[in-house]
Order: sequence, then C-alpha cells, then structure tokens
Amino acid sequence: MYKVLLADDEGLDLAGLQCLIDWKQLQMEVVAAVNSGFVALEVLRKEHIDLLVTDIKMPIMSGLELAEKALEILPSLRVIFVSGYQDFNYARQAIQMNAHGYVLKPVDDNEMLLVLGKALEEIQKIRSRELIALTLENSIPYVKNEILSRLIESKGTEKVRAELMKRAGLDWYGKLFYVSVIETDDISWKLNHYDEAERADIIKRLNEYIMNWCDERGINFCKSESYRTVLFLSDDSSNSDLELLITEINENFPLSITIAIGPVIRVGAEDLHSSYDHAKKALKLKMFFGKSRMIHYADSKLPIEQSVKHMDEILNDLFVSMSVYDLVRTDDNLQELFQQARRLDSKISVYNFSLHVISKLENYLSIMNENLYSLLGLETENLDILYHFETLGDIQSWLRRRMFEISELLHLKKQKKNNKLVLEIITYIEGNLHNNITLRDVANYFSFSPNHMGHLFKEETGENFSDYVIQARLSRARQLLKDPKLKIYEVADRVGYKNLTYFSKQFRETFGMTPGDYRKQS
Repeated sequence: MYKVLLADDEGLDLAGLQCLIDWKQLQMEVVAAVNSGFVALEVLRKEHIDLLVTDIKMPIMSGLELAEKALEILPSLRVIFVSGYQDFNYARQAIQMNAHGYVLKPVDDNEMLLVLGKALEEIQKIRSRELIALTLENSIPYVKNEILSRLIESKGTEKVRAELMKRAGLDWYGKLFYVSVIETDDISWKLNHYDEAERADIIKRLNEYIMNWCDERGINFCKSESYRTVLFLSDDSSNSDLELLITEINENFPLSITIAIGPVIRVGAEDLHSSYDHAKKALKLKMFFGKSRMIHYADSKLPIEQSVKHMDEILNDLFVSMSVYDLVRTDDNLQELFQQARRLDSKISVYNFSLHVISKLENYLSIMNENLYSLLGLETENLDILYHFETLGDIQSWLRRRMFEISELLHLKKQKKNNKLVLEIITYIEGNLHNNITLRDVANYFSFSPNHMGHLFKEETGENFSDYVIQARLSRARQLLKDPKLKIYEVADRVGYKNLTYFSKQFRETFGMTPGDYRKQS
C-alpha cells in the first residue's frame, strides 16, 4: 500500500477527501489527515509518505510552502494541490513546483480519481526505479567478489582481464600488485567442542571481522573458500597491518589465522592468478614454519616445497590404504611419511606437521561422512598429547595405533553395511522370483552400478548373483512341488520359468531328478 497524507484547514473538505475516495482500491492508505502545514511536516519526518494532497491556501503556512519544505524532506514525494481559487498565480506556482495534479474545489470525484490514478502510475515507476537501484547496490559486493574470483583463477587474455577490472571499477591495469591469502588455522578441530550453531557463529564473526578490517583500509578482497580470504594489495602496502590483524584475531577469537604473501606482479603483464597460486603454495609450508604468522613465498626453499608435494601424495595413498583395511600398506606409508618428518629441525615444526596430518585425515573422513573424533572417542583437547611426546617415534607409534583403529572400525562398519544391503537384496529376490530378475534391474532398484552390486553380492555370499537367483528359484520350486494341487507348469511359472523344458532341465541338473520324479518321491 502507498502512503498518503492529506492537509486542509477546512474540516469538511478534509473529511470528504478522507471518506469519499476509495483509497484501498487505489492501493493507497491515508496515514494522516491534518489541518495545518506544521502538523503535516511532523508526519513527513516520521513516515515515508508517497503522496501529499494539500489545499493551497492554508493559514500561516500555505500549501505551496508546505510542498516546498516537504520535497526537501522527501524528494521523491508526489504532490496534488486542491484549491477553491481559480487564480492563475497559484496554478503557475504549482506547475513550477512539478505538482502532479491541480484540482479545483468543490472537488469532482471523477476528476480527483483521474488525477490520483496518474499519481499512482508515477509513484509505481519511482518505487520500481528505487527497487532496481537498491538491488544493484546490494548486488555490487557479490558481483565484485565474482569478478575478483575470476581474475585470480582465470588464465584469459589481457583484454579479458582488463574488461573484468573495468567492470569492477578497479584501476589496476599496468600497476604493481600482489595477492595475499588469509587462511583460518585448524578450523576442522579447534571448534570441535562447540555445537554446530556456535561454530557457525564464530566463523561468521571472524569472516565479518576480516571483511570490515579490509573495508576500513580500502583493501579489495574476495572469498575463495569459507576459510580463506584473498586480498589484493598494492606494491607499497605495509605488511605491518597484516601482522597486526593476526594479533587481533588471536585476541578476539578461539581461532588463529596464517597469512601467505605472493610475489609482486604487474597487472596485465602477468596474471593475478600467478601471485595467487604462489600464495597458496606458501600456505602449504605452514607445517614447517608454523601457524598464526606471515609466510612469504620467497622465504620457502625448493626442497621444502618438493617435500610438501611428496608428502601430499603419501598422505593420499595412506588414507586410501586405511579405507580398504590394508594395514601393511598403511604402515609402509606411515613409515615413508615420517622419513620426511625427520628433516624437520624443531619441536614446534614436528607438532605442526602432526596436526597437519590429522587435519588432512579428518578432511578425508568427512568426505566419507565419517567423523574422526566420533570414531576414536576423542576430544580436541586430547591432541595436546602430541606436544608432550619426546620423540618423533613416539608420535609415529601413537598415530599408527590410531590409524589402525580407524581402519578396523571402517572395515567393520563396511561389513555391517554390506551385510544389511545383501540381506535386502535377498529379500527383494525372494519376493520377485515369479518375475524376470536381472542384476541390472536389482542394481537400479538399489541405486548401484551392476558391477559394484555384483561384486558386493559375491563378496558377502560367495556366489555369483545369477547363480544365487537360479538356486533360489529351484529351492522355491521344490517347496511348491509338494503341493499336489499345483501343476508342474504352474510351479515353473511361479518361480519365473516361462519355458517348462528349460525348467525341467535345470531342476534335473541341480537335484539329479526331474520335477515329476521329485513330486513322486515327496
């Protein structure tokens, strides 16, 4: 509903305007009907009025003066003047003020409805423009985030990059910039003792803190992942502000952040994604250099970077071997992993390395819809034990026990899950022996691929699917043959055989006699 304010010092005229017009049909609501310009201004300051209908000649403050002051308060206000004076000067002043209508007293209802209808069209256009402007304003941060994300990920031409920057209003082309990546540390386990709502709130507040910090300093940024914020910094930016941000996060949140610095590039000559990729590589080095600090990519050494890459490959193989209950391979991978860890030169580096392994393991398990802490019955505080071990061998032994335990638990859960599935498949087979049962049909029913379904079935029962179905049909047939009321061809049909000869042949091959002989013997 659009809001209307009526102003007229004549009580009867005011009441007539308020009561004789069907405002609801016009999608309008009379918020107030007042008899002076001063009272009208008070209403205008409190309410967002869309339309002012006012008498031109009112004592002390005329309708023209009221309209002038009202438009200062609400520039988008539409004004209709009502007057009993057919004076050209009033009409001329009203036209100069862009009045939307001018109606003479006594007011003709049809004329007033016509003027109000035109005013309504104009108000709707204004609202539509305001809504579009507001939508655009609200979408700017999202559009800018999308453009910046494309700049750091894309390897497009210079022309494409220049166009993206132009759309985002970024005057960067040809200037020196570098990319910095802020990553929240240990987000997967440090908040484990909070409930889900508390975790979400902490992460939200931390992200908002970083974004506000950037806005205050005029730093452009975008979110690459929920726990990473990418900053775009000019070459003359001071890193002391970033160090201060690390301290502020430590003081205000139960989490810390690590900030990686990519190399300086000239926007246009090289891609921003080059600096971004280097910053991401620098983040991987925090297992060596520690968390809650700044890591410059230039500080890293090639052997360390190669070790990180090699360790990620070992970790992936380690987690796969755990998931398939290959304990020998799990132990071999763990041995190889800790051969790499023996290059570390400080206790804190070993501690960070161990937490990195656990964090990677938790991420891997989460993909399998498993929770590391639930599986092991651990609390996050239990991880402090890693820091109290005196040797790398102690940590390796602790991790080996835990990983063997996880591998066995996953194996048992898988067995239990497979056993339940196979029981459901057998129930399905028993209930559909009269139909044509194929592995593909059953696999589709249970939402599996035929190959995977066949493998699971044989692993659990020791029989091929097709062989099991034949045996199930023939076993049911033996039971039915004991009923003398059923003909042999009826028995064959009830267990899915449409060809009586084929049924007799398979029955004889399995039980050493024909269905007829079996019936006689029974």
